[in-house]
Amino acid sequence: AADKDGKTFTEKLINYGNKMQNQGEQVQFSIFDDMPASEADPGASPTAPECERWTAYEQLQREREIAGFYISGHPLDQFRLIIKSFTNTTLSTIEKRSEWGKYASKKLSFAALVTKRQDKITKTNKPYGIITLEDYDTSFEWMLFSEDFSRYDHLFKPGQFLLVTAQVVERFTKEGTEKQYGLKPLNIIYLSDAFTKICNRIRVSIGIKDVSENLANIIKETVEKSHAAGKKAQRGTGRIPVVFTVVADGQEFSMDLYDYQMKVDAESFVELFPKNLPCSLILEGN
Repeated sequence: AADKDGKTFTEKLINYGNKMQNQGEQVQFSIFDDMPASEADPGASPTAPECERWTAYEQLQREREIAGFYISGHPLDQFRLIIKSFTNTTLSTIEKRSEWGKYASKKLSFAALVTKRQDKITKTNKPYGIITLEDYDTSFEWMLFSEDFSRYDHLFKPGQFLLVTAQVVERFTKEGTEKQYGLKPLNIIYLSDAFTKICNRIRVSIGIKDVSENLANIIKETVEKSHAAGKKAQRGTGRIPVVFTVVADGQEFSMDLYDYQMKVDAESFVELFPKNLPCSLILEGN
């Protein structure tokens, strides 16, 4: 935006750069010459205005606009644990329409970012849409009609992160012709809503050699912090129980430990859980 002088910060930077360059080209002095002060100093460099910090997603979008790819991460990175816990496929599989027959009647769950939507009208004057979804590896155009489109229309906005459960169904085909299949949505929610709508337990897996009083204290502190964060976000202290699985010798032996009083706000707990601890998290649902 322009300031009181009617110039944007970018314009001021360009003018300052041009002034510096022109001065270097026009004023040529030897080390024994005196350079006039008025020509030696192009003035103070422009001061960057205060502005609202970009969100992580906005920063990644700018990176892609400029470089053609994401630099500091991927927009879906913030949902890695949800994706690991509640999906069973990716768009790399979904995009292969010729292979849909192999998944007929099976439920497929995948995570995706909405990057584009096209609103259309059928010949019978009914709305339908073409939704472009993207994940880590590829993109997929999903054409949805009638009830399937109108039911989830409010979710299909560019920039939204979705957790999709769908089913490959056989379309009506004439006898003697090759079977045709479609992808029918069974349930679509925001990825962030998986913490409250799907997750009913958090499992912390720890190797028996890593069990220590210090680790227990760190986890206890994280639980307390998640309570405070949940309250601040107006979600309460939490209702999701935490289960501890102690693993010995790989998967040969494991034991679950329950603390029925330990319940957390799942979203806050996952966000605050230290990434460098010698244990792993998994979300469990229905």
